[in-house]
Amino acid sequence: MKWNGSQTACEAFSYGEVEDYTVNIVSSARQDNIVDAERLGNEATQDLEIYPNPTIDFVNVKLSSLAEDTTFRIIDTRGRMVKSGVLDATNINVSKLKTGLYILEVNDGQKLLKTKFLKK
Repeated sequence: MKWNGSQTACEAFSYGEVEDYTVNIVSSARQDNIVDAERLGNEATQDLEIYPNPTIDFVNVKLSSLAEDTTFRIIDTRGRMVKSGVLDATNINVSKLKTGLYILEVNDGQKLLKTKFLKK
């Protein structure tokens, strides 16, 4: 909020900023009343795919684009981080993890992508 005045869209000032967002709310049961909002042009979709799943030694990560500072975290079913690092290659060594279900979080600086995998 702006002190002692009203803010304008996307305004930046000394103690904060104003950001605009578009939210699409749709029903998962019915898809015929979807309203398409106008795209801003900077919201390229980023899909995260991993294989093989289940895995033994390595998880191969497939992203549509890999930024320099893309990081990853592996979370166990108790919510503890068991591995993290910079995703500078297309695979992650998971050979030292115990057998179980894990969540892989990949952060490209703008979006946080998550997927599950099973370690044999």
